[in-house]
Amino acid sequence: MKMNDIYLRLSPIFRRRRIERFIARFRPTKETRILDVGGMPQFWIESGIESHITMINLYPIEVPDSMKGHCEARIGDGMDMEFADGEFDIVFSNSVIEHLATWDNQVRMAREMRRVGKQFYVQTPAREFFFEPHLLTPFVHWLPKALQRRHYRHAT
Repeated sequence: MKMNDIYLRLSPIFRRRRIERFIARFRPTKETRILDVGGMPQFWIESGIESHITMINLYPIEVPDSMKGHCEARIGDGMDMEFADGEFDIVFSNSVIEHLATWDNQVRMAREMRRVGKQFYVQTPAREFFFEPHLLTPFVHWLPKALQRRHYRHAT
């Protein structure tokens, strides 16, 4: 079984638990305006949430017909968003911030999320967890950067 097969089997379980916690904490209604920074429609299709959802990504994404009317996709940068202060009830981000190249970029994204949202939910893998969640590889994220790069190059 390939690593991607394992990821595809486990990912829905973690996504389902994550959305359950999100719903329990924020209790979004049909009137709630949610901004998803770096998100994908599949996450929201499976959620059952009927809130208005705006997804912002660096590249264009397609919104399925079943979501049109309460979901839109825009091209934009999570570190410099073109939204008004407090425009969204909730700003949501699922495993995105850790992909930014530097700590300063992570801080910029976090500041922007706080600026445009009244509440926010940011999920990121815990560094203390022994599995690297993107590659499902134990301990690799604790190695020096040079060894990590070598591993990533061979893992894809």
